[in-house]
Amino acid sequence: MCKVLPIAHRTQRGAIMENTIGEAIGIQIDNFSVKNDAGDTVKIRVKIDYSNMSDLDIMNCLNGNRRIPLQRVLRKMSKEEIADLDGTTFDANDVGKKIKSRSEKINEFITAFVNAGVDKEQAVVLATNAVDNPQLLTIKE
Repeated sequence: MCKVLPIAHRTQRGAIMENTIGEAIGIQIDNFSVKNDAGDTVKIRVKIDYSNMSDLDIMNCLNGNRRIPLQRVLRKMSKEEIADLDGTTFDANDVGKKIKSRSEKINEFITAFVNAGVDKEQAVVLATNAVDNPQLLTIKE
């Protein structure tokens, strides 16, 4: 029978983070190659036991794992472009993919609006507003 494990939501103030995520993950097998300082490459298979990690430690581990591919993409951007991303939410599945700059997003919208028959000057205004206020792109019922 499957055991349902309670997981405290991180937005609940004062909630005690139970060690349930690690218990659910258990032991995982990882196969990888490692290159030592002598230049030797060795393929190994290891088991990693998550069952004793706290939920908070696992969340930090996941963030660190996503940070590395994100940093690879950010290194190719200007200081200003990186600063513009402050506070941005990234889908964990998309981290590491090319990040479109503000101007690239605006140009895509301009092209779409012009192709839809909007005057170019009006398309620039609409595209800029759409990028600066993404909530405008949500259809309200």
